[in-house]
Amino acid sequence: HDPKDKRIQITFNGLRLATELRPRCILFENVPPFAKHNEGKTLRKAVKILTDAGYEVTHHDAVDSTSFVPQRRRRFILIAFRKGEGVLPDLQGAVARLAEKPIVTLRDTFPHWPKDACYFHQNRGTGKKCIYSLDDVSPPLRKNCGTITRTYRATPGNGDAGKFEDCRTPTIRVLGAIAGWPPDAY
Repeated sequence: HDPKDKRIQITFNGLRLATELRPRCILFENVPPFAKHNEGKTLRKAVKILTDAGYEVTHHDAVDSTSFVPQRRRRFILIAFRKGEGVLPDLQGAVARLAEKPIVTLRDTFPHWPKDACYFHQNRGTGKKCIYSLDDVSPPLRKNCGTITRTYRATPGNGDAGKFEDCRTPTIRVLGAIAGWPPDAY
């Protein structure tokens, strides 16, 4: 989280573009550390861009996806409405209500998978857990996940929930469902 990283300008430019288009509502999402990037200055600047353009803003830095998709992925969410054209939602209350819902598991999403199947998720060479029970959720999907590695590095005792031979190889449709994409998106 280098405060001098020029890529953060993409965020500011995207928000400026959105305010130029003047939609009634702007929804922005990012990773939770966004809220603390550069000691909170990045978030304060993003909010200032929106409020200076006439928007009211609310945000929450830890929305968990496990209540609606079988993936453990926390997100930062910011919602902005043009002043006088909408009521800011109770984002804190909505997050609290989501937290009360049951977790959506891989088995819930893929009931047709064999009962004893498991799910393989590459953990970027960390040597940590790679095989997950269908009664669990997937870790966050990233650019090189969900692929079978050339050398299987999981070792007994690392928390794996099954044998490599019993794993389901995820297809694009499976990865899309885990990510919460609509079925017609893939």
